[in-house]
Amino acid sequence: MTNKEFFDFCYNQYRLEIEHGESVYRRGAFLLTSQAVLGGMAYSLAYCKYVHELFTRIDVFNYYVFTAAALLLVAISVFYMLKAVMPRPYPDIETMPEWVEWRKKMLCHIASQPEDQKDTDCLFPQVIVRMAEAQKGWALKNESRRLNIRSAILYASLALACIAGQGLFLFILRVRETINV
Repeated sequence: MTNKEFFDFCYNQYRLEIEHGESVYRRGAFLLTSQAVLGGMAYSLAYCKYVHELFTRIDVFNYYVFTAAALLLVAISVFYMLKAVMPRPYPDIETMPEWVEWRKKMLCHIASQPEDQKDTDCLFPQVIVRMAEAQKGWALKNESRRLNIRSAILYASLALACIAGQGLFLFILRVRETINV
């Protein structure tokens, strides 16, 4: 593998990690919207009119357990989602002025070499090392963000299950109210 081929490989990996980092925001927008919907559903199903029977009826107790669990799980899911989309410092290869200065020095170094020893490929090893280090930093941060998104999805799914339980017990309470009236 030549220096140019290896440089292209490293550059493609670097670009891929940048794209993965950007995709977190696209997924995050959808997930944040779904969390708002889940939170709204859990909140709209939460009624306080049964609180006085909380410890005397099992169906009321289960209803409030599911309500509390749903609201708590939505909050945890939002926490993980915010943790995933919070801006973080990512490693850069170098700033533009540093690159310009480094390139000038390298071109002067190459120009000072005898004609038969000039090697413009000597630029690649230093660039490759910096790019590989930056790509590694991006990969670690992106993996952390992916784990946070996975946790947010897990807690949102559990919240959805609790909302279903909350709705079921609210339905039971309403049917029981209707029968008793």
